[in-house]
Amino acid sequence: MLSVNNCRKLLGVESDTLSDEEIEALREQFHCLASLVITQYVKTQRLAKSKSNVLGFRTALNAFIEGESDSIEERAAIIEFDHSVV
Repeated sequence: MLSVNNCRKLLGVESDTLSDEEIEALREQFHCLASLVITQYVKTQRLAKSKSNVLGFRTALNAFIEGESDSIEERAAIIEFDHSVV
């Protein structure tokens, strides 16, 4: 898992207003979300292989949180954009 200092580097100026405890909580939330999405992706891949039809990441994400995928993708894009600006 990333250290608090590494998280601060990834967050850039946004981290200036966050305490170490808030950074740790945010890191844990992202870790849990990533774990859940990866688990769902693996499940859909196994299902696809049994049906001889490979599914993509977007399909796994949609199956994971129906109706929430747009929100998650938007948050991921914001995080990616903020990181690229740093």
